[in-house]
Amino acid sequence: MNQQKTRHQDFQLLLFMLMSCLFLSFFVYQLTVTFTLTIDQWDITHYVWIGFLGIFIILCILKYKSVYAEVMAEQKELDLVQKVLTFKKTDLEQQLLN
Repeated sequence: MNQQKTRHQDFQLLLFMLMSCLFLSFFVYQLTVTFTLTIDQWDITHYVWIGFLGIFIILCILKYKSVYAEVMAEQKELDLVQKVLTFKKTDLEQQLLN
């Protein structure tokens, strides 16, 4: 179950990263077109693209924070398991010595 959950999370992250690259390339193209114009020549679509870029950056930051929080939670869980296993190992070694 845990391995399937991890694969699903990895797939979601991969899909998010691929879509991010696709959107980023589109936004870079759109920004180069937008910034070749003076502000007087901008219409509503240029402002909308700038807004979309801002929303995209915010979504990337939020996704990074959520993935980072998940990784840190898993790291704490693994550290706890490692401590328990180390304790059991030393306990077994003590039993063998006695």
